[in-house]
Amino acid sequence: MAIQKDVNLNEPLNDKIPPTLGKTSLTPELSQAALILQGDYYSQLQGKCNRYVFWHPISTTFLVISTSIFTYYRLYDYISVSESFGEFFSFFIKSRDFQFQVMGIFPWLVCVFGIVGIVTHFVSDVYKDISVKLPQLKYIEKIFGFNLKEYARLSQSTLLKQKRKLTPKEVVFLKNGANTHIVMYRDSPIAIITLIPLLDESSETEFVIKITGLHVRKAFVKVDFDVLLLEWSYDRARDILKEYGPNKDAKITLLADAFSFDNSLIKTLENQSFQKISSSFTLNSFEDDSESKTGILSYITSTGAYKTFGITKDTYRLTLQDKTADGNLI
Repeated sequence: MAIQKDVNLNEPLNDKIPPTLGKTSLTPELSQAALILQGDYYSQLQGKCNRYVFWHPISTTFLVISTSIFTYYRLYDYISVSESFGEFFSFFIKSRDFQFQVMGIFPWLVCVFGIVGIVTHFVSDVYKDISVKLPQLKYIEKIFGFNLKEYARLSQSTLLKQKRKLTPKEVVFLKNGANTHIVMYRDSPIAIITLIPLLDESSETEFVIKITGLHVRKAFVKVDFDVLLLEWSYDRARDILKEYGPNKDAKITLLADAFSFDNSLIKTLENQSFQKISSSFTLNSFEDDSESKTGILSYITSTGAYKTFGITKDTYRLTLQDKTADGNLI
């Protein structure tokens, strides 16, 4: 395998390297970095989903109502004899029993928050599962459209060690890297976008391309690199049409997925004139339906929970026609 670009998302970038901003297509040396960036997208989604579920009206209502009822039950004797708020709160100083009853509320709070935490885990665990399984071949091929592990072996350093040149087939294979665009800062990948043509869904009049991965490192999300990458994808989509499309004059349909709680990505897509065309409760599209778990327990802890909290994977569409309408490209 090629010598891979070192990427550690848990550490800041090396400030000894000049602060140069650049761009590049996917190369064999960047294969691992590209996979790490795509996996980080799902890791961040898990955190976003946790916050979404915790602050969802269902969760907050459950927390408030259950805690209020239990508190009322524990302190009913003091509430019933108190003629004012001042008198009620004075019991906290005067009565040890009142203090004991108040302290007895905290175990209940731990229990209630624990229930919400367990539910949150069941709902968001799908994203952790995806990020862990992302190195599997079927996941890689659905994101990049080809075997990234084989691609990584075609670096110049590897070829020199093997004392050989690329075969015509390998030359064609390397061109797959042009469908992935990476933003570099301080010689480190910080943002990525990947396109793949959906030939089975295309026709003579419509050529369908999907954005299978779009991610920016958390430290750089405010710089709008996602917008720049989307603008690059419009130009690249036209190149893909010229390479694969049977009709060079066909309209280009660009698809992108966003989860219903990922407000930042949804806002970016809508600002770029993408429109939502469908929603699905199948959050892990990498797994085939035949491999999906079945049964009442699976439904309750997955699909049923997704429906309860309104979590869906939404597909957005943008039709490209006039190149001049896309604005500046990166």
